[in-house]
Amino acid sequence: MKNLHARLKLCDELELRKQKSDCVEYRDYCDYCIDIIRSGISSLYIEVFQFLEMDEEITDSHIKEVDLIISMYEEIELMLKDNSELYNRYKHQLFTGFTDYLCESYYLFLKRNNKISIPRHPGKTKSLKEYRKFLNRFKTSIIQKSLI
Repeated sequence: MKNLHARLKLCDELELRKQKSDCVEYRDYCDYCIDIIRSGISSLYIEVFQFLEMDEEITDSHIKEVDLIISMYEEIELMLKDNSELYNRYKHQLFTGFTDYLCESYYLFLKRNNKISIPRHPGKTKSLKEYRKFLNRFKTSIIQKSLI
């Protein structure tokens, strides 16, 4: 895993788990896994993936997809912020976070480091599949508006 974004996402997820736990051994093991990822010891990545119950690494395509989804919602927030009628009409479709913990930890990392401005709205978190549908509808509506 040479991608810095993927490594940062893993470290962020491990930090979240560490903070939630009261068990000293568990917290120490999280620190150990964070050191593996930060140090780039690829021969031990499998141990971290097993600890996180991951079948595979985070890919660049996941990162690009999450970035696209976040950009879409930043644009939507910008369009809705001055129109309370539209905001109330579409608030159930606003960004509520990811059910996938790797995508969610990447979002939290970006938010914590002021790389994005999109807030999480109250509501049920959505899967990548659900956000993909919104993204396709959003792209379609942008294309239709540009043709008018």
